[in-house]
Amino acid sequence: MVVFVSGYGQLLTEVTRLLPAGTGIPPVGNDPGEQARWLEHHPVPPGRHGAMLTDQPALWQPAQQAGWRVYWCSPDQPPMGTEPLPGKALAMTLGAFIRLFWDVDIADTRVVADVMTGHARRSGSILFVTSCTGGVGKSVTSRRLAERASRQVPTLLVDGNMLQSSQRSFFDPARTRTLRTIYEWRGGNPTRGANQGKTLHVPYDVCFAPPPGMTVTWDEYVEYVRAARRAWGFIIIDLDRVSAVDFTRPGTAAHDFLLPLSHEGAHILFIVKAGVQTQGDAVGLLSALPQTGIDPQQVGVKDTIPEGMRQADWKRIDWTRWATWLGVEFQSHEAGMRIAAGESGWNDPGLDRTREKVLDWALPGMGFDPDRVKEKAKGWKL
Repeated sequence: MVVFVSGYGQLLTEVTRLLPAGTGIPPVGNDPGEQARWLEHHPVPPGRHGAMLTDQPALWQPAQQAGWRVYWCSPDQPPMGTEPLPGKALAMTLGAFIRLFWDVDIADTRVVADVMTGHARRSGSILFVTSCTGGVGKSVTSRRLAERASRQVPTLLVDGNMLQSSQRSFFDPARTRTLRTIYEWRGGNPTRGANQGKTLHVPYDVCFAPPPGMTVTWDEYVEYVRAARRAWGFIIIDLDRVSAVDFTRPGTAAHDFLLPLSHEGAHILFIVKAGVQTQGDAVGLLSALPQTGIDPQQVGVKDTIPEGMRQADWKRIDWTRWATWLGVEFQSHEAGMRIAAGESGWNDPGLDRTREKVLDWALPGMGFDPDRVKEKAKGWKL
């Protein structure tokens, strides 16, 4: 795909500044009219894609007719021969936007629409926590990550498991408390669907899944998280297990919730429990992800190995073929019992280092340092 930039507005000025030198520059001059004529006389070859990002008026219709997509990158009304940026692109972080068009990795979490209108501020990072099997401690992991992350950045934990309401089951197992859920949010202020951490005796805020009998679509979840990233610096989403097939099946959390936000720059943490079958399932899922358009750099994997598991019952896999490998959680018998009981607020040398790696990967430059965390207990061998 060939993509050029022609403009000096808020968005395109930032895009040009962030791109490597020489990237996106049209092959002719600085005059939009001259650039439009060049595109007209250089049609996009069949089977290829070409685009011009502009905020400068010119005679763009002939360029469109020559196969070029001419995107209008200004809040003004798009002139003839151009089309507005899709809503999906406007909702992306600037880093994800640049990766989409030029396959260049830039760490910039401002939202495209905000940059374009001059109201840009850093947008919160998103991390999905999921796996392809049950019983791996996704909900506990989500809370442990939220506890540690909240020391550095305002954090929101979103319960994306509508069937089990895993987080509600932990914080209010008897369902006796009046707590806000995502069902109460209908646009506007995202805090309406969240509970302040101090009311739950935790340092992070929580958005619970809808109560039984109340319907919330995955599209509404997407819109909520998009709004929430303007109010919190980090959003952790506790998601149910997913499969490779789910990513191609409309109506599933993977297809309707995880996929759209991953295309906007969200990270995904997959927990893989040691075991021949569970590891095989994970390989099948991760190897299929590139076909969905998810960048492997947005995918992280952590292994979980229970104490006492025989080497014959699991195998070492090079996850870096499909994702960023974030280390191994060595679960002692005590840790396993704590996780099974849903606990999360304890220090554990077998788990904390990997947690720090996950946060340093998802929130680079925010002060998370795996080297400061005590190594795993002696006697463990990988």
